[in-house]
Amino acid sequence: MKLSKIILAGLVCSAPFVNASAAAEFQFYVVPLSGLTGISQAANEKSVSNAPKYSGMIDAKFADIIFDDVSQRKIKTRFLNNTLKAFPTSVIGPSQVVEDGKSGSYKYETYDNAGCRPSFTAPYKDTYVISIGVSRLSVYFNDFSSLGSDFSQVIIPVTYTVRLVKLDGASVIFSHSETITSQYKTTSKELYLNKDTKEVKPEIIAKIKSAIIDTDSGKIIDGLVDYAVKNFNPKVTEATVIFNDGKYVAFDKGSEIGFITGELPDVDTKEYYGFDVKYATDGLAIAVAEESSLENKARISRLRVGDKLKFVFSKQGVDDAKPSVLAVQYAIDKADEKLTKEQILSNSLIAIVSDNLGSKLPFNLLKEDPDFVRLKDNIQAEINCSSTMWPKVNGFSAANTIKRKDPDLFLKLDYIVSPVFTAISETGVTSTDFFKTNVGLALIDKSNFIRQR
Repeated sequence: MKLSKIILAGLVCSAPFVNASAAAEFQFYVVPLSGLTGISQAANEKSVSNAPKYSGMIDAKFADIIFDDVSQRKIKTRFLNNTLKAFPTSVIGPSQVVEDGKSGSYKYETYDNAGCRPSFTAPYKDTYVISIGVSRLSVYFNDFSSLGSDFSQVIIPVTYTVRLVKLDGASVIFSHSETITSQYKTTSKELYLNKDTKEVKPEIIAKIKSAIIDTDSGKIIDGLVDYAVKNFNPKVTEATVIFNDGKYVAFDKGSEIGFITGELPDVDTKEYYGFDVKYATDGLAIAVAEESSLENKARISRLRVGDKLKFVFSKQGVDDAKPSVLAVQYAIDKADEKLTKEQILSNSLIAIVSDNLGSKLPFNLLKEDPDFVRLKDNIQAEINCSSTMWPKVNGFSAANTIKRKDPDLFLKLDYIVSPVFTAISETGVTSTDFFKTNVGLALIDKSNFIRQR
């Protein structure tokens, strides 16, 4: 018998952001979410009786066994300790996030989770949430009795994802994933209580669980947090007003520094400037005053050509001069629905392919995050000391959530997996596996016409 692991290379869901011009750092705050995204059940989510417990990429039976309360506490503790070390001058607790914080006049104090009256608070506009989660947990059984052998194996790939979410705008500005696969090889007699129902013996489950939680998850969390701290660094970049007619304001920099149509960029000033970006491309951004207050509109209308503003950006911008392409994935909406193994494989492949296409594309690639709604639920459930701020936080209520426009094209993946041939020696030890997977991509327009393969 043998328990082995395979670690896949990290899958970059949002490319590390580097500003295209000289930029300065600014004080930001990071809240480590205690809930395990994809596994933990948010308080307000439990009331939705017909919602699936987990996403379609997670095997519910084994998730309940492997990621029980004790296992989740181990992961949360390690994740919190790593985050505290990674962001030594930024980490705060969920109770420290408020609408208008004291950060401008009080010295930063480290993580405090001791109730709703902390000594230091921070404004939500300068706050990011960092979370660790499980995006995929699949279980596969291979039996080789048809080849005259009692050899069996159970294969469990688990994908962990770290995300950074900007509270103001509810935007995932950074995401990185890694998959580790545990394999247990033994005889069918030792592996199963009931071979027909694939019921694995409790002692075997305990060995697999220990390997996944006590060994694998720790290594993955260490690596993911380390990657996050090295690649996430919000910057302040200066842009100059080149036009203002009282309604539209144009700047001399655009998507190359972080402007995105439909998003509200932060301005690093004492006075509030709320801009709603209407168009962004390389070297140009056009915005109007956000409909927040008459004072904001008046302040923006007074801007003159040549005035400079310092904008805070934390992710790559989007060039509106390029068409948008949505990477299509299968999803479930109801508790009694399940994704097939073929659909799960297709989702995994489209994630790998789209994450590795890079940023130098002739189009803007849009990616769906099936856990994002759950993540927002967890954020609101944990950051609850200043609940009156949520109706004002962009992206967290229907009133101030900006709907993303429909994509111009869709990216569809097709794959063909060849039969697997396994050569087994007389001792029952696998010597060689032969198989091949062919993947094809197609760009499809709204009329379902294939534009390019």
